[in-house]
Amino acid sequence: MRKLLHACFLVFLLLGAPAVFAAVTAATPASGATVTLTPEQARQALSVLNDPKRRAQVADTLQAIAAAGALAHAGLRRARRLGTGCGKR
Repeated sequence: MRKLLHACFLVFLLLGAPAVFAAVTAATPASGATVTLTPEQARQALSVLNDPKRRAQVADTLQAIAAAGALAHAGLRRARRLGTGCGKR
């Protein structure tokens, strides 16, 4: 019984490993991709951060983006639970 359990575990590990590694690879940026910030872009960012009104606008925008992302994920989870959605035929 124990050998059967070990064999099943090994099969699941081998079948699931490529998906895990693909997810990790997709989450890491390419080694050649570098992001550069020009001095003018740095000055613009500082001017936004130093202006309370513009800083509040940025914060509101980021909160809206975060809320929309949370709503989209909740809808996707609900669709999967109900068996509907893009992938259902």
